[in-house]
Amino acid sequence: MSPEIDPLNTHQMCGQESAEIYHAETAEDWQGDDDNVAADFAAQARMDRPVLVVDDTPENREFLRTVLSAEGYAVETATDGRDALLHLRTHTPAVIVLDLDMPVMDGRSFCYQLWRLPAHFRQIPVILWSASDRLDRIAAEVNAFAAYPKPLFDFQALLDKIAEAFRLVGIASMTSAA
Repeated sequence: MSPEIDPLNTHQMCGQESAEIYHAETAEDWQGDDDNVAADFAAQARMDRPVLVVDDTPENREFLRTVLSAEGYAVETATDGRDALLHLRTHTPAVIVLDLDMPVMDGRSFCYQLWRLPAHFRQIPVILWSASDRLDRIAAEVNAFAAYPKPLFDFQALLDKIAEAFRLVGIASMTSAA
């Protein structure tokens, strides 16, 4: 016949070994895993809040999707400003990488429409990426987070700026956590 078990006494239910395991797993024992936990959290955050790439040229969209995906970012795309606004009806990206010269709705018009949306959309950092000769002037006009010319020769600068934008919106960058 087995002894009576008190359901409120976890030491009796689980045995002494469980208590020893619990005591071995103190905060100090987990400190070495903080970097891994932070990296896992950052990776999940990057997948939950993607980068929205808005460009009318399929090759440019695919290039950014490939490079950003390799860096651990989720990437969604839109073909022009109007398509991007439709995308925002159901998604909230962490960062928008935006071309200026596009048919249907250009990047400048998109920014003006973005400002008319609810506050959480207006807080999304917009990074302009364009071959426009008016890039710097329009970046200042639309209060862009950053601006980079096409073709992009310093891709690391764009990656660093995207990571900075993620930190700005409260999402840790995987590279800063690792």
